[in-house]
Amino acid sequence: MTKVLFITGSRSEYDLLENIINLFSTSKKYSCHLAITGSHLSSKYGNSLDLIKRIKKINHYKINIQVDRSFSRSIAKSISIAIKKFDLIYKKILPSIIIVVGDRFETFAAVTAAKLNLIPVAHFHGGETTLGVYDNYWRHCISIMSNLHFVSNILYKKRLDQITNQPKYSYVVGALGLDNIKRIKFKNRKTLEKECKFIFNQNNLLIVCHSLSKSPIRNKKNFYNIIRAAMAISNTNIFISYPGHDLGSDEIIDGIKKIKKLNKRNIFIFKNLGMINYLSLLKICDIIIGNSSSGIFEAPYLGTLTLNVGSRQQGRLKDKTVYNCQPDQLTIIKIINSLLNIIKSKKKPKCDNIYGNGKASFKAFKIINNIDINKL
Repeated sequence: MTKVLFITGSRSEYDLLENIINLFSTSKKYSCHLAITGSHLSSKYGNSLDLIKRIKKINHYKINIQVDRSFSRSIAKSISIAIKKFDLIYKKILPSIIIVVGDRFETFAAVTAAKLNLIPVAHFHGGETTLGVYDNYWRHCISIMSNLHFVSNILYKKRLDQITNQPKYSYVVGALGLDNIKRIKFKNRKTLEKECKFIFNQNNLLIVCHSLSKSPIRNKKNFYNIIRAAMAISNTNIFISYPGHDLGSDEIIDGIKKIKKLNKRNIFIFKNLGMINYLSLLKICDIIIGNSSSGIFEAPYLGTLTLNVGSRQQGRLKDKTVYNCQPDQLTIIKIINSLLNIIKSKKKPKCDNIYGNGKASFKAFKIINNIDINKL
């Protein structure tokens, strides 16, 4: 049997991988393994390990890389530990191929160790650009070290082919996050209210702010500008989701903790909602505000408007339902009101489907299934 090792280091990353993991695990051709690392094992980020489905046909391995503070020395230490531990796990499992997604430093470390062990790598979501964060570096490095590439848009394939010079092994399959939209059963307003213990308001805003790792000194100010702008909108609930573990993310977490102490009845904070609850909330909310990739990929397909703040997602292709602005409080207030008026007038723009049709996992599985991995 062909041994396939999937690697996940964060909650959002696992959500993207889950569909393709299920496809491989139901095939008799493959022996499946899952390495769980990074913030999955940290209570600080919500213990997302608990949300990973323990499929009986998959062998699970916990790789603790000591995720701690978001300082450069802490992340450098985690990368060092990850390379050493992944080297050991590869020698134990002897995988035929590893499958990774995205642009995180844990993934970079895992792929570095894979190349040292001459293990082929299949990578999702290469060729994209996020100019405001170090993820850009990790993503392109991972692409260069990978053997097989699955991208979300034809423009990204062109960019990727320039980086890797491997057009034969790059395929446009679409965005993995859309697969979840196609397959999950969304929770309605009443169910979500009951389970998460809140009541929706006239207006509902979802705020997801991740670190600007190239300029983390701006994180706290940008976050407060977004929060204050949202608080200025009357008859509004504010739902805040924790950031991922990046250089400088502690500044945002500290800001969230201070907001929590205010005990505002219309502010609700979540460390980890889980995929179904998160996508259900995203679908029900009027606007997602911040700099999350879910505002770029999933929100347009769910009919939710996105207010993309700052430079983190600069360079990514954006649907016409995505509106950009600088992290200025008054500007954010103005655009929120404008978007709420668009919603009330029932003149929301329709999604252009620039990231595929929700079949990325199936397309990639079919391609891998028909490739001689030994020749990669």
